[in-house]
Amino acid sequence: MKGKVIDINNILNSYEKKGEGDTGHFEKDELKAMIDELAKSILNYGAEQILKKWIPVKKSFSLEYHLNKLGKSELTTIAVNFCIDKASTLRKEELKNKILELYEDRVNMFLENMDRERFVYLLDLVNKNGYGENIENENIGHIFYFRERALLFTGKIKNENVIIMPEELQKIIKDKNNLELVGKFEKNEELIKLFWGMCYYYGIIDLKHFKELVVKYVDFDTSKMNMKIILRDGAEYYGGFNFNGYTGRDIMVEDSQYLLIEQIRRFDLDFYPLRKEELLNAAREDYIEETEAYKRLHSFLTSNYNINSNQAKDLIFYLQCSFKNEKDLDEIVDGFMDNFDVSDVKEASILIHEIYRFANNTRQSILKGYTPEELNTTLPKEKLSLKGVRPCISEE
Repeated sequence: MKGKVIDINNILNSYEKKGEGDTGHFEKDELKAMIDELAKSILNYGAEQILKKWIPVKKSFSLEYHLNKLGKSELTTIAVNFCIDKASTLRKEELKNKILELYEDRVNMFLENMDRERFVYLLDLVNKNGYGENIENENIGHIFYFRERALLFTGKIKNENVIIMPEELQKIIKDKNNLELVGKFEKNEELIKLFWGMCYYYGIIDLKHFKELVVKYVDFDTSKMNMKIILRDGAEYYGGFNFNGYTGRDIMVEDSQYLLIEQIRRFDLDFYPLRKEELLNAAREDYIEETEAYKRLHSFLTSNYNINSNQAKDLIFYLQCSFKNEKDLDEIVDGFMDNFDVSDVKEASILIHEIYRFANNTRQSILKGYTPEELNTTLPKEKLSLKGVRPCISEE
């Protein structure tokens, strides 16, 4: 990073030194200035790293040419994605040569475990002779995903950002574009979306349980599919869920360890039997489950308070995330009420009543996808003794 680097440790050290003089604190404006400078430095660093991905290049389709343009850290990232052993210990030239040597084999591995959306994107670029420009409206995160696997490269030609697919990959894709492979893409895509949907509703799901559950939703054999690679790459591409090779979690989960422990404690409670359609619908970044309870609360807020539909959606989204993360209900209600100018106790009581109703009918990760209402009304009584289950609050 160019210019002055602000280190949070320097701030803490300064605080400790001030403590020696019995002040032990920063003035509010001084601390704010330091934090602002730290944030600015971080943003500048991030911008600088992104700009490095758009350096001037020739209109070359040679894989070796583009690998030569990359720094060691970028080559290391590709090598790690190529499953090259001890990639971090190799020199730059060694990394480049290893990638060139294994390129066809590793690309075939990527394609075998890819889904339809990613292949269609690559095929579309092949149909454009491996060259794309005017990409301002494209998802940059997706472009960088392909770049970190040497499937395409970014650069600047005549002061315009472009993407280039190496000729080696163009040939492989042309040879691979057949019905058998398309069928694999569709199966891979179905697995990714089902897993993503389970992460949304259950908060966290390990690979073992997913393998047990997914057979209820698909009509093909999954035993020989490399789910670790399929789900890992799917998570990196879509970004709506995380997967570490063993466990997946929704990106809104704040404490996955706590959630996992709580789910294990409920060993005699099965995961809620969601419909396939529900899981597939939830597999998108902007998804919000609009249940009857959701619609009721949304209507109540827009009808009784001076907020529009989008503002109501944002507030309800906050509630959903809080409930799913098992936040303290009183704190959630207090925080939510701060958004409204409530005139009297009666009005406050009505609003709180609607929040409780919504809470009772929101699927909670800690309850393996059940709502508190379902656990109190549909399960045998012995299930209700499970420690930690939030009781329904009376709606009468």
